[in-house]
Amino acid sequence: MANKGHYRRVGGTRQGIYVCSPSGILLNSVNSLNPDDVLKMIEIGLDKWNSLPLSDRQVFNDFEPKARHRWENSYPENGMVLNLSKIDLFTDPPLQSERSDRWNRDYVWFNKDETRLWLPENPQKGDIYNLPDILSD
Repeated sequence: MANKGHYRRVGGTRQGIYVCSPSGILLNSVNSLNPDDVLKMIEIGLDKWNSLPLSDRQVFNDFEPKARHRWENSYPENGMVLNLSKIDLFTDPPLQSERSDRWNRDYVWFNKDETRLWLPENPQKGDIYNLPDILSD
């Protein structure tokens, strides 16, 4: 369903707001912080919802919500996870009083073989290593 949304392609991020039916019909989507854009998207989605047959708007009697996959269950065995937190800064140098409330947290996971491509055999806690350019950009 998300491949048909605002990104219109397979792969990559799926962040955004989606309006869909219980039967999985995508009605509208957007990835925006602008409340007017979000409201417009919801209104269009609601119009499409109202035009659906009742059968597509109902939850199945035997419906049991369960995710097919949870990423935390794919934690790399003997691997490594890098955690990156960012916040928008309005000043240089940054001032605590001028901080944005917009922030993001990302993770990148490496299995053991991938980690060995750029870290020594026995890295120790507290060691500092330069990341390959492709990871630091």
